[in-house]
Amino acid sequence: MIARRQADLALAEADRWPVIQYGVGPGYGGSYGGGGNQSALRASLGIDQLLWDFGASRGRIAAATDMEAAARFNRADTAEKVAQAALSAYADAAAAGERQDAARQAIAAMRQVRERIGQRVRAGLANRSDLNTADAALRRAELDAQEAGVSADAAMSRLIELIGIAASRLTPLRDNYEMIAVDAQAEPDLEAAPAIQAAVRAVDAAAARQESASAELLPSINIGISRSVSTGNYSANDSTWIGLLLKGSFSVGGAGWQRVAAARADGEAARQDLEARRLQARIDWQVARRDQEGARQRLDSLGEVAALWRTTRDLYWDEYILDKRSLGDVIYAEREIHAARAEQIQALAGALAAALKARVAQGGLIELLENTPTGNSGERKPMEEKMAFSENSAAADASPWQPRLRLSTFLQPQPLRAVWKTGQRQASAAAQGLRLTAAREIRLP
Repeated sequence: MIARRQADLALAEADRWPVIQYGVGPGYGGSYGGGGNQSALRASLGIDQLLWDFGASRGRIAAATDMEAAARFNRADTAEKVAQAALSAYADAAAAGERQDAARQAIAAMRQVRERIGQRVRAGLANRSDLNTADAALRRAELDAQEAGVSADAAMSRLIELIGIAASRLTPLRDNYEMIAVDAQAEPDLEAAPAIQAAVRAVDAAAARQESASAELLPSINIGISRSVSTGNYSANDSTWIGLLLKGSFSVGGAGWQRVAAARADGEAARQDLEARRLQARIDWQVARRDQEGARQRLDSLGEVAALWRTTRDLYWDEYILDKRSLGDVIYAEREIHAARAEQIQALAGALAAALKARVAQGGLIELLENTPTGNSGERKPMEEKMAFSENSAAADASPWQPRLRLSTFLQPQPLRAVWKTGQRQASAAAQGLRLTAAREIRLP
């Protein structure tokens, strides 16, 4: 679309350049003083330069310039939404992975409970039924881990579809949330958002088109130079002419006025679209801000809940040893600790999703990602893909070459699939029997 708008701008600007007119006409006929009919060749050459058209060409150039700018802002808005989609997929995948890790921790905790119950059963201090209860709770924790694993696989598959590569590990949710989070107390400049700026340029373009359509109702003033020549007896009619030209047209059907009315209607539609985008940006920002704050509050509260349940679990265990509490209460406390941890992860993912929505509403998500330091050096690194190929030893890998795709981040305005396919072509040219593997870790900015 940008290339099309650039072509429209070049076409509009061409109206200000001289126009060369020419004609060549072989034929047969006669003319005054020609001495009868005969075959001849007539040719003409002229240059026509626009002097003044009451703003018609200026309006066309302004409209084309504004539409080209609108196309650029629309592309920037698309890039923002692509970044949001990629980071949302990352958030889902990272949250699912962290829930899976939490489920593994719950399994480890339940195994400790089961081991302690087994020791008490062997010592005659607990019943065999308590051991069965612990086994059932352990199996339940394992089922939770399996369910979390399925969710993690599904989320990772969606992420792979978006970024084009697989990753065995993702950076923690909290690291990226702290980078994306917005200041809920600040008032953002929503007018700077690409979506709104594109609509503003569309309004300006409509106004320029209306100006141009109105000017086209009036004639234009040109200066022209022409020369006509003929062969044979017609050469007596050869002439050279230079002078001012008043050029214009009038449509009996009122086409000129219809163009003005259409441009006026386009302007009204563009203004309505601008106001709708402004309203949507304000709504998105306010909702996202509240969602982020609500998720943060849930996150803090759930941390307190988890701490209380850990204390309660220890008390329940002491009371169970003293035969003042059933084993079911101990196991219930363990499950509540795990549930609170899983809800914390989900709340953090929700806070990140809300922050992403707020960032897109105010614009600047891509700029934030590009200018955020990565690694431990503190340097500001632009988002880039680096494709590096290294030869592995025969002991490490039977393949002669193993390409690795290393990313400072997987977010880019252009699709990463093109980069990945480029790497595949380069690798295929290097050797046969190639195996493609992704780097062990993707680090988000």
